[in-house]
Amino acid sequence: MFICYEAQANGFVENCRPIVGLDACFLKGPFGGQLMHAVGRDGNNQMYPIAMAVVESKLKSSWTWFPELLTYYIGKPKEKG
Repeated sequence: MFICYEAQANGFVENCRPIVGLDACFLKGPFGGQLMHAVGRDGNNQMYPIAMAVVESKLKSSWTWFPELLTYYIGKPKEKG
């Protein structure tokens, strides 16, 4: 499951520094999985949430799928300079 609200994506593109941090943490419970998230830094040096996803496990396919969807919504680095 991938979640990226249009307001968050537009806010990042228009108002934040062009740096994205990616991380993941384990979900404990009967279903398990990983919670992946992408954050940026705004003008006040505060963390700005961009997107999040829930994946089945920490696999290479998950770590390629999440950035691909993220770049679809916020654009590629070369497009943004």
